[in-house]
Amino acid sequence: MNTWQNLDIENVINNVERNALSASGKRFIHSMKPSSDLKIVNKRLDETYEAYQILQHKLHVPFLSLDTFEGLMKKIEMGYILTPEELVEYADFLRGVRLLMQFFKKWQSLAPTLNRYAQGLKTLEHVETAIYETVSKTQVLSTASRELNKVRQRLDLLNKEISKSMGKAVKNPAYKEYLQEALVIEKNGRPTIPIKSSFKNKVPGTIVEESVKGLTTYIEPVGVTKYVEEKIQLIYQEQDIEYRLLSELTSTIFDYLHVHVQNAEIMVQLDVVFARAKYALTYGGQRVSVNKDNIISLKNARHPMITPFVPLTIELGKNYLGLVITGVNAGGKTVVLKTVGLLTAMTMYGLLIPCDEGSHIAIMDHIFVSIGDHQTIHHSLSTFSSEMSTIAYILENATKHSLVLLDEIGTGTDPKEGTALSIAILNELFTRQLLLLVTTHYSEIKDYAVKNPYFETASMQFDEETLTPKYQMLMQTIGESRAFWVAEKMKIPNHIILQAKQHVTNGQFQIPKMNWIGNEIAIPEDKKEVPFSKGDIVFVGSLNKEAIFYEQETMSHDGWVFVDKQMYKVPLRRLQLLRQSKDLYPKNYNLDLLFVADYQEYKLNKDLQRGSKKAWKKHRVNKEKKNVESVENRNF
Repeated sequence: MNTWQNLDIENVINNVERNALSASGKRFIHSMKPSSDLKIVNKRLDETYEAYQILQHKLHVPFLSLDTFEGLMKKIEMGYILTPEELVEYADFLRGVRLLMQFFKKWQSLAPTLNRYAQGLKTLEHVETAIYETVSKTQVLSTASRELNKVRQRLDLLNKEISKSMGKAVKNPAYKEYLQEALVIEKNGRPTIPIKSSFKNKVPGTIVEESVKGLTTYIEPVGVTKYVEEKIQLIYQEQDIEYRLLSELTSTIFDYLHVHVQNAEIMVQLDVVFARAKYALTYGGQRVSVNKDNIISLKNARHPMITPFVPLTIELGKNYLGLVITGVNAGGKTVVLKTVGLLTAMTMYGLLIPCDEGSHIAIMDHIFVSIGDHQTIHHSLSTFSSEMSTIAYILENATKHSLVLLDEIGTGTDPKEGTALSIAILNELFTRQLLLLVTTHYSEIKDYAVKNPYFETASMQFDEETLTPKYQMLMQTIGESRAFWVAEKMKIPNHIILQAKQHVTNGQFQIPKMNWIGNEIAIPEDKKEVPFSKGDIVFVGSLNKEAIFYEQETMSHDGWVFVDKQMYKVPLRRLQLLRQSKDLYPKNYNLDLLFVADYQEYKLNKDLQRGSKKAWKKHRVNKEKKNVESVENRNF
């Protein structure tokens, strides 16, 4: 059973995850599980509500990116020396920690729980100060070291001397006719002037480089070389001092690695709490009271992902254990189940829920769900089998602190057998004193709920003027399917409706008599030859599509057709023959292949039937994989 898929809880968690600022926060939210521990749930709700209040007051929380911080920590652990820019980022993070502590201390009356978390953060003001005094965003500051300052001062003087000497060389009248251009060009870290190669011996100095075509020679003038050599040595000294300072700062940070880990954990925790609160702001969440007494009381509750949604007021567990909801199709019965289940799960995650003040949620050990489409004709058997498999799991695992949600219980099979089985299942479940929410169209189950003192009934209201559901649930009522009433509104002849009502009353139909005179012997309709053969291409008027004819339904005037990889049962009179199978396929062609939705599965079944060892091995692997997935998807 996949409770999360049925209740849309995965979408809720994804929405919470999107509100987290850090990758670690997103991962934590994704891996988070609902809790059945009352203390833990109350703690989560307190956290979320405090953060919610801070956001409602439009207070700015001084959060910084944890992603950059975590990247820096990994580099330090791997032995890298941080760059000036990275050190400034780290110092900014320390400053953010300090500001965060100050923020929560200022607003501790509004968020006492979160303030306690924030006061668990450790400030390293001496490290923060040392970084800001040593580096800027791109370089080590000259004021960080007397030795570094002295080297840089000497470098400034050398650069001035070099610039002065090179300016003289470029402007020297003696070199004018030798210059390619009157420019100073740096080559290999040395200042040069571009000389025409034919005159390179005319200019005293060191040849640093020649152009590719050999037309230009780059010469460092003889008077500059001594300054350049000294400059290169000083640059090495400067780099050595800078490296030493950066290394010392990085080493200091490494010494406090345990503090950084603790700070990061608290920051992630706060990020997760505020992600829950931010999501609650989108739908107007409420901090509800929680209990372990199996009492659910929701006042004007709403599904957070359905708009517009008619508010739901419902009570369960105080005066009765089970609630049977009835009413017309598409009237909102299933939405009621999903809303109660989802809001319960959200509360156990620590999320505020959309409802009015004074609502209560029971903290459950398990939430079990059986919600699906039981109305597709050709899936009736597989749907019923799937439902029974789910209910078998529920019966095996449900305990007192369980919420069980059963949608259209017992459908997809013979109504009498389905009803009897459903009542027996409900009998077994409510004796465990768990909470039950059930939807049904079966009159017998409605009667059962009326007569059982542990059950209550409710119905979804219906607008008789517009023939549309109101999506409002009315307690202590029994809803009708309204089939006869709708038929009257749709101008179905009165004698037909009367005949149908008589059948409901006494379970019998009168077969009308008629006088028929003809030249041929009358053949009963169910004995007449079917005008279609397997594989014929037919047009289905009710579907407005072409389909492949399969066979006639036993003891009826209906037939099965295959279209869009699905089987449909339709009246034979609604079919029009387009092309006969004998004209379409070769003799002895296996027509059953025309009705295969999944050829690989069909082939596997054929191989299993003939005893293929390879097929049986593949079958076992698939079965084991499905069992693993089933265990992973089961309810908490």
